[in-house]
Amino acid sequence: MCLRERGQQTCAPLLSAVPYLRSATDEASLRAAIDSLYTLLDGSTDGPLGGTAASWFFEQERPMGEPPRTRYASYIMRSYARLGGPLEGYLNADDRTYTPPPPFFDWLIKEATPT
Repeated sequence: MCLRERGQQTCAPLLSAVPYLRSATDEASLRAAIDSLYTLLDGSTDGPLGGTAASWFFEQERPMGEPPRTRYASYIMRSYARLGGPLEGYLNADDRTYTPPPPFFDWLIKEATPT
């Protein structure tokens, strides 16, 4: 199961850098693949992953006192998959985020009247 973006009939895309890096076989080819990824995924909305910049995939935070990390040094790599399925009758997670309460709540939630 997957979630669909509004107006789409197919699953939301997997956001992952792995397909762009999997052909690297050594340090030099991995660095070249990372450089290509940063060029391709510049954060523009017409990019292949819908505006996701390459830097999002690589955790580059650093503890205080350490020198800045480069794009080639990351202790974790992110991916994002939208799993699940919309409830029956809903298109996706953004469909009808607020639905007025049913009449039962009007009866249940009302001002108390003194007896």
